[in-house]
Amino acid sequence: MIESLAPVLQGPLSFARDALCLPDSMPEGEVLPCAALAEPGVLGGLLDRFAARHGGADRRAVVSMWTQYYAVRLVYPVLAANLLLGRDLPLAPEETLLLVGPDGDPRGFCLAHEGGTVAAGGLERFAPLLRGHFAPLVAAVVAEGRIAPRLAWSNIGVRFASVAEMAEQQGLLSEAARADIDAVLERSCWPDGSPNPICGVYGAACGDTDRRRRVCCLRYLLPDFTGCGCTCPLPAGRGEALTRH
Repeated sequence: MIESLAPVLQGPLSFARDALCLPDSMPEGEVLPCAALAEPGVLGGLLDRFAARHGGADRRAVVSMWTQYYAVRLVYPVLAANLLLGRDLPLAPEETLLLVGPDGDPRGFCLAHEGGTVAAGGLERFAPLLRGHFAPLVAAVVAEGRIAPRLAWSNIGVRFASVAEMAEQQGLLSEAARADIDAVLERSCWPDGSPNPICGVYGAACGDTDRRRRVCCLRYLLPDFTGCGCTCPLPAGRGEALTRH
């Protein structure tokens, strides 16, 4: 882990403590530059390995789940550092290493250094993560995995909303940070007019505290996964999924 991030990776965010590291503490195992995921065949090879883990399930669901692993490992600690410590971490794909699990799954990331002070506000505060890092990844996932861009972006946007909710519930968000995270979740366009793909990832409320995703993550199509309850927009994804062989 990166020790300087420990103060904000506590409580409900403690699961993300080991998702990031620096070169001098990188664990042994398979690594590759995140930029390499855009090269022909590289991401496809990881997805093939990940698909084998899920017993030949629907490829769309496998790819969606892979992107969720990636988003969980990156978004939670990076946004916690950004919103709660006011720190921008270095996320350019060419200087970030992906730590790869034995099944091709994303296990974490090695960053070049510990970053610096957040310099921008509003949507631009999150441009290094969304436009610099995730945009090329989503393009590669769409090309190799044959899923819709809105599915990949929904998986990312849901994690943005989740970090904001965790921080808000603990009373840790400043007014400025709250305004900036609201902007990226609610404004449909970037300042230059291009679409903001994580705007409006949730629809109506469901149950007492939950909200329904606008795009189903398809995990109910994977063997032995249960449905997501009321948060799924598809009736088939709300109950327990049948085991598929």
